Amino acid sequence: MQPMNRLVLLLLLFAVPAWATFPTLESTTASNESSTTTTHTISYPATVNSGDLLLVFFSCYLGNCNASTPTGYEDIQSPTNYAVGNIIGEYAIFGRDADGTEGGDTFDITGGNAQRSATHVLRITGWGGDSTVANDVECANDESIALDDPDPPNVTASWGSDDNLFIEGAATADDDESVTSASTGYSSLLSTVAGGGNQSAAISTAIKTAASASDNPDSMTLTGTEIWMAATCVVQPSAAAADRGAERRRHD
Repeated sequence: MQPMNRLVLLLLLFAVPAWATFPTLESTTASNESSTTTTHTISYPATVNSGDLLLVFFSCYLGNCNASTPTGYEDIQSPTNYAVGNIIGEYAIFGRDADGTEGGDTFDITGGNAQRSATHVLRITGWGGDSTVANDVECANDESIALDDPDPPNVTASWGSDDNLFIEGAATADDDESVTSASTGYSSLLSTVAGGGNQSAAISTAIKTAASASDNPDSMTLTGTEIWMAATCVVQPSAAAADRGAERRRHD
């Protein structure tokens, strides 16, 4: 056997298995409507492949935004009002199993009343891939009882411990404050503000991977005091990834 052939054979025999199993955040695309409108135009990522998971985190100033679920999406968290005193915001999370035609395009979220909004679209690969997104994405939410930093709640996956992707998302309203630090262990923070002064909406998202069933993030850090609603979501890995994860844990 030639030396090069022997080298290739040895590499194949002793190759380390590919243990990458967690769902992967490929991109976060931000949109904002800084002027009041009933039609909130949201940008898709430049690249979207069939079977990608698209998660939309939508924040609207004032609770009478009355956003409707965009066509082709599921409610992960139906539009929900949050308030401290007479300051009110609206927060929603929508999900879609992409068909691959979305890349570089836009879609609309329609509201019953003209308001400002900020939105993130997260493109995720390696997820469960169920045609019903809500079977693979679960969220818990909590809201402010005072003007303070967003504190996303504990979330526990109904499918149990796995190589899960956790996402924290905070909607804030009123002043033009942004999140400068994600919760401990979270990364890929993006904070987007629409409007200014005391009539703004903002959305902030960050992610964490963990081979666990649940996660309870500590507080995110705002540039100032604000009303907020925060969600923690968990995304199930694909069946193939879960099998690789189980194999990896047997070798750990």
